Amino acid sequence: MADQNDYEIATKTVRIENKTIFVDLRQNSRGKYLKISEKTGTKKSSIIIPAGGLDTFFTVLNDVRTASDDDLGDEQQQIATETMNTQEQRPKNLYGDAETAANRVIVNNLSWATTSEMLQEHMASAGTIVEAQILTKKGGKSQGRGVVEFSSVEEVEKAIEELSKSEIDGRPIAIRKVVRD
Repeated sequence: MADQNDYEIATKTVRIENKTIFVDLRQNSRGKYLKISEKTGTKKSSIIIPAGGLDTFFTVLNDVRTASDDDLGDEQQQIATETMNTQEQRPKNLYGDAETAANRVIVNNLSWATTSEMLQEHMASAGTIVEAQILTKKGGKSQGRGVVEFSSVEEVEKAIEELSKSEIDGRPIAIRKVVRD
């Protein structure tokens, strides 16, 4: 469910090795966000960063860039890369802390082809999304479920009420609150 008022503010495209990377600053009814898309051959994937998180995102990018400039040995570089890949594939804490857990839902019955961007776009009609992530197995394959964090508990309730049994990528989804033990 894409926002009809979604429009582009600025865009840049860069070619690095065999990849084309698109960096778009966009705005919709929920605010500004950065969309970074990568195209390799016929495959395209994207990430969305809300404008409120850009400073943190750029700090992390700079830290990673700085680490890549360090003179790491091959073994250390491989460990660093594996650690970064694991962190990308698996959330540090699915449930978040006590405060953020109340704002999170688990979305089940997703197609293995469903992306975080598709999940975010679909769930956005319920409210402001802080983060949407497809959960993956160690090898990177989708688990068929995702986690969405909204900015409020009221938006969680709205998502469950209005979007349960709706379809993403041709499949009816099931939505439930994250429950902490």
